Amino acid sequence: PYYVELALGYDTSRHLYMEAGIGDKAFRGHNLNAQAGFELSRVGYGIDASLTEPRFLSSRFTSTSKAYTKKNEAFNKDYGIRTFGLSQTFLRNFKKTKIYLSLGGGYEYRDRYLRVDRELDDDEKDDYGVRHIGRINTGITWRTTDSLVHPRNGLFASTTFDVFKGTDSSLDDFYKYGLELRYYLPVTDDLVVAMRGRYGYMNTYGGTTGISDDQLYYLGGASTVRGFDENM
Repeated sequence: PYYVELALGYDTSRHLYMEAGIGDKAFRGHNLNAQAGFELSRVGYGIDASLTEPRFLSSRFTSTSKAYTKKNEAFNKDYGIRTFGLSQTFLRNFKKTKIYLSLGGGYEYRDRYLRVDRELDDDEKDDYGVRHIGRINTGITWRTTDSLVHPRNGLFASTTFDVFKGTDSSLDDFYKYGLELRYYLPVTDDLVVAMRGRYGYMNTYGGTTGISDDQLYYLGGASTVRGFDENM
């Protein structure tokens, strides 16, 4: 029941990176999947530990509890983020319709710090320091592809809706939703046309007028808008 995973690679958002993980699919002799992971790259590190129960309370829901910590100093940003968090997710798989429903929530301790030697102006000061954030996450996925790893035919559609609430700052009072579509069309035995589109939207609620910069969407890099540097 034990397994070890290791990945080495390069991408424009992290440059060189390494990921490692260990797990036990029969933790303490039960039908539980315990896993611990570690990531190291040019922009920071991440450590997480999770426990997954495939049939939560003998139901058809899969339960995953996770604790994590992360440090990220993204390219082309003069600040860094340290986070500590807890999350709980429930997943329901409807195999006949190939639909997956997810519902979860979590808490995050988020510390934003300045990486360069300069004075913060009055509009920036609220963005820095420690913030405590709660969130609720929902999602629906529909998959008709013929493979999870190497799809050659079919459709993947996913939509998410998340609500964030700051306990000590209104900068984290916002919601966002996203949509992703992928379509795979086999042309020949050796050629598959793959198409992907993504859409995201966020807005504030409760009279809040702004969202912290470190929560916004950013484009640039090989996986979003090529010809622009990462996060530009």
